[in-house]
Amino acid sequence: MTETIWVSPFCCVATAISALIVHGFLISQLYRLTRQFWLCVFLILAAAATAVCGIMDGVRIVFLVDIRKLTATVPLTITWLALEAGVDIVIAAVLSRALWRSKTGFARTNTIINRCIAASIQSGLFSSVFALGVMAAFLNSKNTYLYAIFAWPLGKIYSNASPILP
Repeated sequence: MTETIWVSPFCCVATAISALIVHGFLISQLYRLTRQFWLCVFLILAAAATAVCGIMDGVRIVFLVDIRKLTATVPLTITWLALEAGVDIVIAAVLSRALWRSKTGFARTNTIINRCIAASIQSGLFSSVFALGVMAAFLNSKNTYLYAIFAWPLGKIYSNASPILP
């Protein structure tokens, strides 16, 4: 199979958009907890750059006729996935630290805060691992759809991450 299929570019665009929505939500929660304006501005800009790279990658793939020419998208794909993993890790780390600092000393409240910390770490690391998995599979097998094993669930991971956090 040498033709590109419509699912690949759609997956890129949908994942980039869902990641931007979830990143925006998490950054707004982070701002509520920390009131660190410049950190949140930096994270919003990084999340927007991630989304732009993902959408541009999807658009470039649409115009490919042959999957063997997928190597032309390597720099943009790597930039998109590396930024996505980086933003996920930074948001998870900063959000966990902010939640850790907001512990009250009351057992029931601290239990809820601990669950939120665990959820933020799990969602950030899980989405980062999948983004890095897409990148590794893409770099090792550019002329196949092996990367789809990690790419297709990535958008779903983002949509499942948002309701579990504060």
